[in-house]
Amino acid sequence: MELLRQAVVMADELAALEALVYASGPLIRNSAGEPVANPASQQHRLLTIAFGRTLAALRVIADEAPGEAGSRLQHRSGFRGAYTGLKAVE
Repeated sequence: MELLRQAVVMADELAALEALVYASGPLIRNSAGEPVANPASQQHRLLTIAFGRTLAALRVIADEAPGEAGSRLQHRSGFRGAYTGLKAVE
């Protein structure tokens, strides 16, 4: 239940951050007048990763839909990382 509560709070925060980034843009000006990344955009990115991990821990998201050919129950004890499947560039 606690993970579900956290997921709801994260979803609400993501919606608020999206509105903030939409209103002010992905780049803002610092005190020197130089363009810098919007802190709300950075926070949104980090919170999106945490939200995805929380949903994966709850098993809300899966690789295959139930009933698809080859589908089976997942027996992993944890959740997949945000960067699983990425390969280094040579």
